[in-house]
Formats: sequence, structure tokens, C-alpha cells
Amino acid sequence: MNERPGGSIMALMLNQLVRYAPVVALLRREQGSILEVGSGSTGVAWYLGRRTFGLEIRFLEPPGEQLVAAAGTATALPFADTSVDVVLIMDTMEHIPPGLRAQALAEAMRVARRAIVVGGPMGPRARDADVKLAATYRKRGLEVPDWLSEHLTERAPDIEDIAEPLRRGGWQVTVRGNENLHGHLALMRLELSAFWFRVLGRIRRRAPRAAMALARTLRFPPYYSSLVVARRA
Repeated sequence: MNERPGGSIMALMLNQLVRYAPVVALLRREQGSILEVGSGSTGVAWYLGRRTFGLEIRFLEPPGEQLVAAAGTATALPFADTSVDVVLIMDTMEHIPPGLRAQALAEAMRVARRAIVVGGPMGPRARDADVKLAATYRKRGLEVPDWLSEHLTERAPDIEDIAEPLRRGGWQVTVRGNENLHGHLALMRLELSAFWFRVLGRIRRRAPRAAMALARTLRFPPYYSSLVVARRA
């Protein structure tokens, strides 16, 4: 679920880095295997620089060299019980119909040996931001991309929609904010411009430390996205 709006997955937008930066920091402290559900063709493997499993219904581009591709769905993971140390679900729950989200979390709990990390837009402010971003596309005469249309149709979950099923499953849950709401909208609107998309992408590729520093400055409330981290009790 990590495609560039209207372009190449490999472009790796700066706004994606903002969302992934805290996840990368967390996962670098974890040992063992990682499965990213809805990884796209690069996912967290690109940032970590280590091999991870990535799951998609189908990959729109050839998987990156660090990604071990697996075909399947979030509600029926093709992995054995407790076979992966960490299951990551990043920018994906908002693409899953609400009635199927509990099953996706149940599958993550089945497969994860030690930890589950769920990140993405959560709460009413995130849902409102998606509506505003779609309005920006239309105002500029651009077609609303499929990923955003899914956001509008399926609607981002509330934090407790994710946290409570994990608690009921016996996991210890912590919640933290991730990407700032206003920063998210500003970056997304900038990246609609071909010029700014190239500029921000160049910063992302050629000055990764500067890009990471920028990512850290955009983690304050109000939040567009949040991280729910669950560990086996």
C-alpha cells in the first residue's frame, strides 16, 4: 500500500519517510524476522537495508532486492503460527474494509512471535484530512488516485479500533503519535507538483540525514497518523 500517487513506487516520497522513520528506529532495535503486510515493492526493507518479508495481493512493480515477496491477503496470511518475530502493518488498515479489520489483526496475532506494529492514519482528524486532500486534487483538475479513493471509501480506523482487539488478544499495547496532520497535508500538496516532487525526492535520496532530520520535526500533535505497538504479554 505504498505506491506513489500517480507515479513510480521507487520514487519513495519524502512524506513516506516521515511516516516510516520512527518505525525504522523501532525495528532496528528488534532482532529476528519481519513481515510487512501491504509492503508495496520496497516497504520498510528499503529503509532498514535488511531482508524482510513483504506481502501484497499482487506487486505492481518488481520487489526490491531486500524484499522477500509473498502473495496473499491481510486476512489470510500465508505464514505458520508464531513464525515471524515482528508483523508490521503500515499504511494498510485504511485500505481494508472495516468489517475485515478484526480478522487482519487476528492474523497478525497468530503469526507474530513477539511484536505487532500497526501504523497509519487514525481518527476523525485523519479522515477529515483525506477529504481535504481529495478536494485539492479536484481543485487542481487532477484525478483522485486509487489509494486516496480507498481512504475515502473505507475510512481510516480510530486508534481504539486497532488497540482494543490487540488488548483483548492478551497483548500489551502502547500508542504514540507519528506524522503531524498539517505537515502531512503540506507535503502531500507539495508532492502534487512535479517540480517539488523532484526537489523533495532529490533531498530524500541525496541527503538522507537531512531528510531524516526533517522527518523528526514533523512528529508532534495534532497527528494524521499514529503507531500502535503490541507485544506479547
